[in-house]
Amino acid sequence: MQITNQNTPDNRDKRGDSTRLALIQAGLELFGEYGFKGTTTRMLCDRAGANISSIPYYFDSKQGLYLAVMEYIVERMQKHFGEVRTMMKSITRTDSIPRDKAIMTIKLMIRSLAQLFVESDEPKAWVQLIMREQARPTQAFDIIYEGQMKYIQQVFSTLIAVCTGLPPESDDVKLRSHALIGQILIFTLSREALLRHLNVRKFTTEHIEKIYAILLEHAESCIFTKQPELSK
Repeated sequence: MQITNQNTPDNRDKRGDSTRLALIQAGLELFGEYGFKGTTTRMLCDRAGANISSIPYYFDSKQGLYLAVMEYIVERMQKHFGEVRTMMKSITRTDSIPRDKAIMTIKLMIRSLAQLFVESDEPKAWVQLIMREQARPTQAFDIIYEGQMKYIQQVFSTLIAVCTGLPPESDDVKLRSHALIGQILIFTLSREALLRHLNVRKFTTEHIEKIYAILLEHAESCIFTKQPELSK
């Protein structure tokens, strides 16, 4: 009978990867719920089922784990937006994008963001952390912003500029971009309130399709501008 050595380097590496990921998942939940200061290393290790020495071993410190959690969020978001990134890779100037393609890409972006933040449960923990960082930005906010937020803002701004004819660096375009992103995130931030208002425990397929339709309807007000009326 062949006896397998359970302590081979490959097995140790797998256990190490598993422990590291468990600590990151624990950080997602606990940092979002209690904040950085309110979360202790003991709480993190207990939640992850890890030894107390695991945090300094894998991350150097609690701060290191906190930053690793932010990097994990960025990695997950980048993976989700892989299709859009590929589509936008060759776009460097507003004059290189046909208007119909810009409109199509805005719709794709909205649906992609909505799938992530409306349909999925995982981003609820992300949003808690991001909102804490929005209120009091730290080094961790730089990771989130530079890693993904900035890219999404730039893509929306470029596409909106194509659709409206406004300069992509104008405040008008940046504010419209922010409004588009914000209307999607609100469905995660206030999900529980909406579920109670709808008197359901979870969104149905019909709810989600209606949310998509409403998001696209609102997007049209950012894409299709009207000349402002002169006050009488």
